Amino acid sequence: MACPVQGPGTAKSGSWRKKWNALAPVAGQDLHAPDGILLGERQAGVSFQNMKMSKFETTMKSLGLGKILRLVWANAPHWARNSGPMRCAGHVIYDKYSRNSGRVQTHTTFFFRNLPMYETLSDLNSLHPDEEPLKITSLGCSSGAELYSLLHILRVARPDRAIVSQGFDLSPEIVEIARTGVYDPQKTLQDDGIVPRGTVKDLAAHLQSLDALLDRRDDGMLQVRDWLRDGTSWAVGDASSPDLADQLVPQDIVLANNFLGPMQDAAAEACIRNILPMVKPGGYLVLDGVDRDLKTRLLPTLGLDPVTDRIRDILAADPTKQDWPWTRWSNEPINPKAPNRDYRYAVIFQRSLQ
Repeated sequence: MACPVQGPGTAKSGSWRKKWNALAPVAGQDLHAPDGILLGERQAGVSFQNMKMSKFETTMKSLGLGKILRLVWANAPHWARNSGPMRCAGHVIYDKYSRNSGRVQTHTTFFFRNLPMYETLSDLNSLHPDEEPLKITSLGCSSGAELYSLLHILRVARPDRAIVSQGFDLSPEIVEIARTGVYDPQKTLQDDGIVPRGTVKDLAAHLQSLDALLDRRDDGMLQVRDWLRDGTSWAVGDASSPDLADQLVPQDIVLANNFLGPMQDAAAEACIRNILPMVKPGGYLVLDGVDRDLKTRLLPTLGLDPVTDRIRDILAADPTKQDWPWTRWSNEPINPKAPNRDYRYAVIFQRSLQ
C-alpha cells in the first residue's frame, strides 16, 4: 500500500525498507528529528541539539518505536485508519504529543501549493463587478509563491479583470524575494527554495508545470512573468498589528495561511480578530494551517461562514500536510460526526454581509 507521507525521499510504493526510510522530514521542513522519533518536532526556539526530550520520547527513540508506530499507521488500510478506535488513537497522539510541538515559523512554501483552493477562490469571485478592481492581500506572504499562484489562476480565468494585490511579511529579506519574483531553480524546500521535491526528475516535472508562470533568465534564475507582477506590491508588515489593519481598505480576499498555526492559541485568536476588519463584508478570509479546535470555537462567533466547496480536495492538495497525527501542521481526516464540522474543516470563509 502506498505510504501517505509526502516529501523528499518518500517512497510511494516498494519494500518495507523504502517505506521505513520514507518516514523523513516532510517537504524538507526542518521540523523533524533526523531519526524520526515519535514526535519528531522541536518546540519553538529550541534546536534539536538543545531540546530536552521527555522520558517517553527518549524511550521511543532508543527502541525505534516511533518509526514502527508511524510505519504501521501509514500502511494500515484506509478503512482501518478511519475506524472509530484508530481515529481515537490518532486524536490521543495528536492532542497529547503533536499539537503543541513544532511551533516554529518558517518561510517554506512553493508554487501551486493548493490548486483546488485557488480555483475555488476564482470561482467564488467570478461574478465580481467589472468596474471594481479585485483587491487581494496575502499576510505572511513568504517568498510570494502563494500570491503569485493565485494571481495566475485569477488572471487566466478573467484576463480583463483589474486586480490590485499586496503581500506582507515580517522578514525584509523574504519580502525582497517576493518583490523581485526571482527564484533559484536548484533550491528545494530544504534550502528555502521553491521546489517541493528533491530529485532531478521531480525538479524537471515541477519546473515544467511552472512554464506559464515563470521566465528563465540568461543567468539560469527564474522570474515571475511581468503580467503577473504588475499591480502587486510587497511590504514588511505584521498581521497582528492594529496599524496594518488601519492601513488597508477592506479586501475581497485575504490570505492568512500557515503562520497562525505555530502561534499559541491566545495569540492566534488575537491575530484573527485583528485580521477580520481587513475583509470586506461578503469578502473571503482564507485560514489554512490554523488549529482546528481554535477554528471550531472562534470562527462561528465572528460572522464568518464556511465555504464547503471542494473541502476534501483542498485538504488533500498540500503534500506537506498529509502526515496526521504525527505532525502538528497536518490535516486531520474529515470526521462526519465532528461538532461544527464545516467550521472545523473548511479553509475558506466568507464574511457576513451584516
